[in-house]
Amino acid sequence: PLRLELSLFADQLSTRWTQLEHLDLTLHSTPATNAGAGFFTSELVGGAKGVVTEWARLTNATFSAKAEHRVEGALTNWLPANAELGLQAEGVGTQWAQAGRLELTGHGRPAPVGPARGLEAWWSRLEPFEFGASLLVSNFTMPKLAIDSAGLTLDWREGRMSIRDL
Repeated sequence: PLRLELSLFADQLSTRWTQLEHLDLTLHSTPATNAGAGFFTSELVGGAKGVVTEWARLTNATFSAKAEHRVEGALTNWLPANAELGLQAEGVGTQWAQAGRLELTGHGRPAPVGPARGLEAWWSRLEPFEFGASLLVSNFTMPKLAIDSAGLTLDWREGRMSIRDL
């Protein structure tokens, strides 16, 4: 069976979009054990002691992504089935706000097939998917605001979005 493992380590990595310190990434992809032929499970995990972009700075950032996907034809033609994402960081800062800790999680999958709802707005391209995301920040400060912790949860199902825990 096809199995893929890749690892990337770098003391410093710079692109035109970001600068990373002490980067460690690992990708594993194996045939899925609970799905049919042609399905794979891929996991990407990593972290960086420092991340700097044009918009934000993060320290002690960790990232994880897991996807179950089908491969049709060439190995580059991955069709998503289920996906989970996670990002945690300490010492988050932008030009507008600071946070002591940030946790972002997300999940998504193709929606069960049903009648099209005929959405005509920009989000109509999201109709064939179900996804959700949660954001939690602690020690959040802005020049005239301080919050110990705050959270937000977003769900998208059947062409409808709900926001809660704000």
